Amino acid sequence: MFRFAPEGTVFAQPVTVAIPFTGDASHARLFWTSLGSPDFRNVGGKVVGNTLVAQITHFSSGFVKVLGQPLEF
Repeated sequence: MFRFAPEGTVFAQPVTVAIPFTGDASHARLFWTSLGSPDFRNVGGKVVGNTLVAQITHFSSGFVKVLGQPLEF
């Protein structure tokens, strides 16, 4: 789990985050909290080596999930 602060900061244009992960790259996705909510949503992303790169519109919390594998924090 990664926390980007100050939480709730909203950007005029999407910014790029890059989060390292291990596992099957073809099933890796970024999950990011919705603005003002503790709920996570799948924002996808693109794998570059062992890093998932995705666009976000606000600071909050997120993690990379490899679909089909258990979460490990």
